Amino acid sequence: MIKDPKTTAEFELQGKQFLEETGTTMEVGEPEFGLHFNDDKKPRYRFPVTFKRGKKRFKLTFGQSYDAGDKAPNAYDVLACLTKNDPGSFENFCGEFGYDSDSRKVESIYKAVCKEWKHVSSMWTADEIEKMQEIA
Repeated sequence: MIKDPKTTAEFELQGKQFLEETGTTMEVGEPEFGLHFNDDKKPRYRFPVTFKRGKKRFKLTFGQSYDAGDKAPNAYDVLACLTKNDPGSFENFCGEFGYDSDSRKVESIYKAVCKEWKHVSSMWTADEIEKMQEIA
């Protein structure tokens, strides 16, 4: 028998439990409406998100899916999208994701991924990040 796929509520619960287990809070601010990625063709709602754990803070802008409209993201939505692996060198990054290593756009993406990884890896332990990888 094939197991039923997880429901939306089960995914949301995974994200909420991860935050509780790690003593992390997530605050979602008021959205702005605009382009999120450089190559977006139409605007979307973009939410400021702040993770807090003790004295540590990690801020990012979450671009909501077009289908979700102005609905604020939940913990699962944001955690599932975070960088959960060290991107390594630029050359490895390009090879892994099929990018052209001569592209300035790709270099910009790589720098953003590295910055996000730095925040993630300083906010949570390796074991916690491994648990976060299971949230998807």
